[in-house]
Amino acid sequence: MKSYAENLVEFFEKLQPEDVARMSDFYADDAYFCDPFNEVNTLAEIQKIFRDMFVKLQQPRFKILKTYRTEEGAVLVWDFSFQVKFFRLHDYVIYGNSVLKFDVQGKVNYHRDYWDSSAELYAKLPLIGALFRGLRRFFAS
Repeated sequence: MKSYAENLVEFFEKLQPEDVARMSDFYADDAYFCDPFNEVNTLAEIQKIFRDMFVKLQQPRFKILKTYRTEEGAVLVWDFSFQVKFFRLHDYVIYGNSVLKFDVQGKVNYHRDYWDSSAELYAKLPLIGALFRGLRRFFAS
């Protein structure tokens, strides 16, 4: 039998727009979610973030590279690949990790994503990327 973390990994690696409605199979109604752009406290708000992801991005895909399990949760190390629909110039990849905590029913009640939005996203975008790369060079030792 698969663990909660293994089921969640499989869900995210196969995630399609229609699967967002099934997030209630994995997330508590009062789940907390935080990433560099969002901080929300309900499943409905989490689902809105993922629906919006499919609207704004083309071919978003999570690849879970490693799972570290604990008694109360898990840490997922992942790559997230996508194309921005507006730019469509090339593929983007963000490297990050998620800290997850599960409630007594085995549903996620805490999900925090850690990734560097300046290095992983802004510096790679056309136009503003040049500004971010220049700032990084200026502040580097």
